[in-house]
Amino acid sequence: MKNSQKRLDISLIVCLSFVIAGCDKELKLIENDYAAKVGSSVLTEKQIQEGIGSKKYGMKLREEFVREWVNKELLYQKAVEEGITSEPEYLNIIDESRKELAAGLFLERYLASKVLIFSERELSDYFYGNVNEFIINHNALVINKAAFSNYEDVIFFRNSLLENDWDFAVSAYRSSRADGEFIKEKFLYEYDLQPLSLLRAAKELMNGEISIIIEDQPGKFLVVQLVESYAKGSIPSFKYLLEEVKERYAFIKLNEKQNTLLAELYTKYDVKIK
Repeated sequence: MKNSQKRLDISLIVCLSFVIAGCDKELKLIENDYAAKVGSSVLTEKQIQEGIGSKKYGMKLREEFVREWVNKELLYQKAVEEGITSEPEYLNIIDESRKELAAGLFLERYLASKVLIFSERELSDYFYGNVNEFIINHNALVINKAAFSNYEDVIFFRNSLLENDWDFAVSAYRSSRADGEFIKEKFLYEYDLQPLSLLRAAKELMNGEISIIIEDQPGKFLVVQLVESYAKGSIPSFKYLLEEVKERYAFIKLNEKQNTLLAELYTKYDVKIK
């Protein structure tokens, strides 16, 4: 029994020695694996990647991030030394910031949990009931656009489009060829239409007309068809503004849910204002 206990104690000591050795090694790795250090505060490569938001960053951006971190840390440590972090003003700001952060995170999660589904009729009623809110402040175009990497393909498609409507031409093209990117009835403000050669070509068209072949860049060819154009001060058709209508309507509905929540909380926490 004593021998067994002795063997157990030796085994435990050996295991602990390995654990301690491993911890020491890990601590040394942590101590050495940093990009910058100010006193006892360290900035690791992982923190840099998380702060910048991508592993694919240039050295200039990395150096700027590190320099800003060092400058902030220097000023923070000096502030601690001066006793600022113990002052009532600082503590009040921290307390308010903590409340705002917690409230903001709660509200964000609360609203994110509310699934909003709108019918097209509901969105249409909102649009036509507030139609003056959708007056545009810039000229806009609605276009069909096709892009190709082969000149023969763009010629084939354009010839088909000259004799047929957009859907038929796209369907016929796809039945025999693989290349090609197609966008249908895209609403764009003129300043969003790129490249400039495409904008110039589109502005010269009448509704339903098809542009000449445009070489956007070497090996990339475009064809555009004008569906409709809208002048500054006009109101585009509902179908072209559907996404914008949906965003605005969702914003209103989320505000309503927020107000409902606040009303419930007023009651729950017995609010009294004098």
